[in-house]
Amino acid sequence: TIKTNTNKRKKQEKEKKKEKDKVNKTMLGSLLLGIGVPILIIFLVVNIFNKPFVEQLTAKFKGRTEEIMGKDATTPEGAKDYFNAAIQEKEVLYNKAVASLSEVTGKRELKKQELIQLKKRQMKYTQNIEQCLADNDEEKAMEYADKRSTVDTQIETATEVIKQLDEMVASQTQIKEAAELSLRQLKEEKKRTVYQLESDAQMIELSKSLDDLATTNETDRMLEKVR
Repeated sequence: TIKTNTNKRKKQEKEKKKEKDKVNKTMLGSLLLGIGVPILIIFLVVNIFNKPFVEQLTAKFKGRTEEIMGKDATTPEGAKDYFNAAIQEKEVLYNKAVASLSEVTGKRELKKQELIQLKKRQMKYTQNIEQCLADNDEEKAMEYADKRSTVDTQIETATEVIKQLDEMVASQTQIKEAAELSLRQLKEEKKRTVYQLESDAQMIELSKSLDDLATTNETDRMLEKVR
């Protein structure tokens, strides 16, 4: 019985010790959290409102990015990526120029067909007027004259619109040709540049191989002296 009571006391003491340690850890964590959070907030506020610090940090990352991009652009694969991106942009512009030229040309052709039909109606009304005058039907002749007057105005308007569309077609043609030339020149520049970079890379690798061989030969010579 004494032994059993002793074991119970020891067990109770261990449980009390565990609870005490748990409480101490909780208090320590709360204390650290209470101290750390204000310090972190102060640090963030100071740095956020410290413009020179932010600007320096931004400039540092920007400079690093430009440095990486600069190095990447000097490799054949990097150059291909940059050229492909530029070519893609110019292809978009070229396709837009082609689409605009096609749209304007289509509208001009429609207006020309409309003008042809208007001129046919004009001729028909003129014949009707002449026939009515020959039949001494002045009232009917006046009716056709009014219709021909409307058609005459429409012909003038259509003719002016076609003239404006001609100018737009000429302008869009120049834009399309310029975009096509720029795209073609950029593609050729890509070929020349990538070929040059690939050749340079091959020469660099060859030079490294020769340097390694020269180093090996020098080592052999030194070893021969030792022998």
